[in-house]
Order: sequence, then C-alpha cells, then structure tokens
Amino acid sequence: MSQPLTPSIPTLPPETPPELYPVLDAMKSTLEYLAGANNPNTKAVTAAELEAQSAATQVIIAASAGTTTIVQSDPPDTTPPGALTNLQVSSQFSSVTLSWDAFNPSPPIAFVKIYRASVDDSGQAVAVGTSRTLLYNDYVPNSNDYYYWISAVTEAGVEGPLNSGTGTQASSSFDATYTKEVLAGALTALEVQPGGLDSPAIFGTAVIQSAHIQDLAVIDAHILNVGAEKITATELSAIVANLGTVTAGVIVSPDNTFKIDLQDKEILITGPGGQVADDYTIIKNGKVESYEWTGSTHLLSKALTHIETGVANTGETVDIPGYFSSEPSIIVTPRAIQTYIGANSGQDQQLVLSADGIEEYAAGQWRFTANAQLVLAENGGTEPINWTSSTDSTATKDSPVYETEPNTTDLVVNVSLQSVRGTGTAPNYYYRQVSWTVYYRVAGSGGGWTVGATKVKALGAVVTAVSDSQSVTGLTADSYEIYISATYSDAGGTFQSGTGGYEYADPVVRTAADVDVTALASTSGTWSSTVYAAPVLASYSPPAGWSIYQVDYSWQRGYYSEIGAAFWTGTGTMGSGSSSFSSDVGPVSHSYTGTSAVWTYSYQGVAAADNWASKSRQTSSYNVNEIYGSITATVTARQAFVNVRGRIRNAQATIRTRRLITNSTTAANTLTFTDYDYTLSGQTVLGSGTLNWQAIG
Repeated sequence: MSQPLTPSIPTLPPETPPELYPVLDAMKSTLEYLAGANNPNTKAVTAAELEAQSAATQVIIAASAGTTTIVQSDPPDTTPPGALTNLQVSSQFSSVTLSWDAFNPSPPIAFVKIYRASVDDSGQAVAVGTSRTLLYNDYVPNSNDYYYWISAVTEAGVEGPLNSGTGTQASSSFDATYTKEVLAGALTALEVQPGGLDSPAIFGTAVIQSAHIQDLAVIDAHILNVGAEKITATELSAIVANLGTVTAGVIVSPDNTFKIDLQDKEILITGPGGQVADDYTIIKNGKVESYEWTGSTHLLSKALTHIETGVANTGETVDIPGYFSSEPSIIVTPRAIQTYIGANSGQDQQLVLSADGIEEYAAGQWRFTANAQLVLAENGGTEPINWTSSTDSTATKDSPVYETEPNTTDLVVNVSLQSVRGTGTAPNYYYRQVSWTVYYRVAGSGGGWTVGATKVKALGAVVTAVSDSQSVTGLTADSYEIYISATYSDAGGTFQSGTGGYEYADPVVRTAADVDVTALASTSGTWSSTVYAAPVLASYSPPAGWSIYQVDYSWQRGYYSEIGAAFWTGTGTMGSGSSSFSSDVGPVSHSYTGTSAVWTYSYQGVAAADNWASKSRQTSSYNVNEIYGSITATVTARQAFVNVRGRIRNAQATIRTRRLITNSTTAANTLTFTDYDYTLSGQTVLGSGTLNWQAIG
C-alpha cells in the first residue's frame, strides 16, 4: 500500500454512522488527492507554479480573447494503465468499504472507477462511483450480497482492465431500522464510565437529554447538541456526520495536526510543528490553500479549487464539465498540429492556440471555442528565389513562374542583371542595357498575363552584375503567379575596363658556360685591367603573337692568385695579406687565396672585399665588363711570378614575354531572379489541429 498523507488523516472507524460517511469521506478523498498522497501527478498547484511550469514547458495561458504563440509541447501519455491488485472489502451498517494496493504512477492515474453487481458477472456490473484515493465507501441500505470490480483511469482518460474476471463478494450488515424502532423512548440522563458497557450502542430515535460520556464509540446517531469546550477526536480520517450543533465548534486531533472549526467553517491540517511553525493546508470558503513555513513566516505555495481537462479540435465548442462560480482560467497546449511548413520558410510563421469566446451559458456552466492554427504573419516578408539563367548570347531570357502567398496585395521584385560585349580589343567594351518586365496573373486561373511593371536599366561602365528592382502595387488580395522577362542590347558608346590588355607568360631562363680569364704580373708590378670574354647564352625566339618586354641578367665572379719562384726566398704582399716562403729546390708554386681583406677592387665605383660575390643587373648588352684594382707582389729572389685568375660563373638571362589580349564581340547575358518582397492583407491560415485544455477555477 502507498504511504499515507503527511500529515495523515486516519482511516474511518467501522462503526461510523452511514449518514456521516459521504461528507467526511469526500473531505478525506479531496485532501489526499490534492496533496498527491497516492499519485504525485494529482498534487494541487499554485498560480506561481503554473507560471513556472508554463515557462519550462511552453504552456499557453489564454484569457477570454487572448492568443499566444508557442513552438512545441509533448502530447499526453495515452498508454493504458495496468490492472489494480489486492481488492479488499469490509462491511459496516448499510455500507461496504473497498480498498486496494497502490498503483504504479506511470502513466499517471487520475482516479479509480468502481463497478458493482448483485451477481458474480462483470458483464452485468455498473459503475457506482470513482475514488482518487485507495479507499471507497459504498452505501448499500439492504443486507444483500454484492460483487465488486475496480479499474484505473489515467489523466488522459484511458481506462485500464478490470482487476479480475471474478468479482469480490461483500454484504452489508443488518438493517438498523428495526433496532431504531425498538429504542423509541427518551432517556432523561445517562452516564457511562469506561468499561461500563462492553459494546455501548445506542440507535435510532432514542433521546438522551443529559449525558456525561468519557469514552464512547457512536455507531449511528443523530446528536442535536454537544456541549464542550473542545472535542478531541482520535481518528477523523473518514467521518460521516450530521452533528447538528456543536457548541464548542472545534474538533482537534490529539497531536494538534488536524482541526475542524465549525464556527469559521474551515478544516486545518498541519505538520508536527502545528500551524505556528510548520507547513499547513486549510480548507475554507470552498478553497484549498497550502502554506509553507520558511522559518520565519508562512508563504502561500498552493491554492486550488477545481480543475477539468480535455482535448478539442480547432473550431470546436467545448462545454466545461462541473460547476465554476466564476469564469475559470483556461490553459491550452498543442496536441496534434503542424508547427512549420518548409514551403513558407522565408516568412514569419506562428502557432496560435487560444480558448476563444469564454461564456457562462448556464449558472456555473462555462464553454469556449478551441483555436489551434498555424498562420502566416499579416505584415508580409521576403521570399527567396535565387534562380539564375545560363550565360550566353540569347537576347531575351525568361524566368520560371513562381506563386506568391495568399492575401498578397503588393510586390517588390529584385533581380541581378549582367551583360558584357567587347569591341575585339581589350580593355574596350560596348555599353549595354536591359529592358525587363514583371508579368502576373491570379494563381490557378490559367488566364492571360498582365504587365505589372517594366523598365529599361542601363548597366553602365561595368562588366559585373548590376542589381535592380520594380514594384507591383494595388493588387486585390489573392495568390498570384509571376515571372520575369529581360531583353539585352547595346546602349551606344564604349568604355574601358581593367588596367591593361596583356596576357603574361611564365619567364624563360637561358644559361651559359663559365668563362675563365688569366693575367700574368711581373716580379714586381701592377696589373691594371682585363676585359672578360662575354658568356655565350642560347638564343630565344618568343611564340607567334608574343613579344619580349624584359630581360634580366645575372652572374657570379671571383679570383685567386698564384705566386711561384725557382731558388728564391722572400715575401709576397697583396694588399694587407702576406705570405712567407723559401725554396732551394725549384721551381715551386704556392697558391694564395685571400680570405678577409686580402685585396680591394672596385665594381662600377663601389668598393667590395669578398670572393665569388653575386652581382646582377638588367641590361640590353650581352657584354660584361669588370674593372679591377692593383695587386702588388714583392720578392727578393729571382724568377718570381704572380698569376691572377678570374672567372665568370652561373651567367643566365631571364626572358619575360606577353601578348595583347582580345575580347569577344559576342554578348554574354545573365539574368538572376533574386527574391521578392510581399505585403499581406491579413493572417493566412496554413493548417489546423487539436489542443489540450485545462480549466482552473
């Protein structure tokens, strides 16, 4: 069995009078249901919780004529519940109490339906009531045998199977009518002490004018007046009572967690700390409110009186079941409706859910009209097309036909136009122009086409695309078919586009073999200059139509020296470098190669001090002149000599060619239908569906 409600309401004692059962059993069932004792999905909620839930699940709250847009929500769970188990029955005076085991909360159970028959045949059983708790009390005035079955019903209205194919038998206790008739006299005074009567039972119309009862279980009684400062009840979980006048006006449980105040007409249920410093629930003036204790004050957490739910199609008039003393609040959520249509992806789409025309058609009876529609916004938008024709010399180009949205009243058609025709010599081109027209007719009419707008667009001194637009206004609100036709032609005159009319080829490289030059200086002397022989480069002729517009030359040069003598001693000096040598066996040759500042030389007036230096320049001459400074050698022996060697290495020429570009005199025309802007006269309904509704009052 499920855990009892905390704070709990004790179960009804078996000897409770049947007249009192309907009142207190209904109280107990209502409190346990709203507290979610047996099913957390039936807990009462406050307006604040509803607002929080609305933000989380995109629920829509609609007033009498309000509409709200949402995107999505999950539909109710329509899974059938399982069969209930362990049905138990117990008999009292003229009544039978049924109980059963707790049920699985998924799918959520709204209530349990009770069936009864006078024979063990479920086919003859009829529904006698429902219960939102794990108990049900059935009033049966006659002492007869009965058979019972139960089934669970979900919050979506789906009923599960019966608990069993065989009914559970029960019979009420004897009819108390005869006993009541026996006790027809009046008792002037009565005092009963504990243990004075084993089974004190006073029935019927017996009148007790004065009684002092310390402990009494009353089975069935009509009590005119009870005088007491306070009545403490041990168990008030399922009392059914017609108390007449209770002078004290307050009935309190021993632990002070349950109180019935008959004067203020309220029922109070609290936690162990009582109303002063704990959570509590109060039933008063037809309302149920729960307050939470924060440690310093009480805050309202739940307030609820009446909830009804259902499903409705758009346009359906819904009569809300039950009684509402004032107009209920109605919450609507989508159940089955398309939320987006790809064909209208360029436009604003809205899901409109509302409860329209809420009215009270009878006392406490309310109705509304359900509205669940997907609509286009009434202000219009932009419809992308992005169609582009082929690029060729065709003088007239037509776009495909496109259909506008319903209720269209105005259009702005946007295009991109391009047309290029050369004079034959780049960068010269002819000016071009385009005459383009927007045609329209009512969609599906099959009638002739009407000119909506036409103009001639001069493209100007460009070879790229040009944007343009035209407006079609004053249309009767409808859906239209439209297309574009464009004709291209010369506009007169020419212009230039681009900075040059040449096409450039990859460079061509020609190389030559290295060239050596040797000069001999005397024993002591100066070598002034030598003209090197020019390297021989392979010849080059450009292809037909191409010409040489630039040649780049580059080369490397370097030197080394030899000093030699036969039977000599001495020193040799070249610039700041020196070498000592001697020989008695000759002739001997010594190689001297400078490293740092060995000698100086000049190149076109610029001093340098390196070997194999790379120099390059652009020139139209194939002759390369190198002029060198002086080299001096001093020796003391005879037959001395100095050899200076020079070399031109890696000589090459980079040849660059180009040719004049010609352009085509054949036109290249392109039409692009970019998009169109539209204006709608009002909302356009794209689709309808069903919604879930919940009435709260």
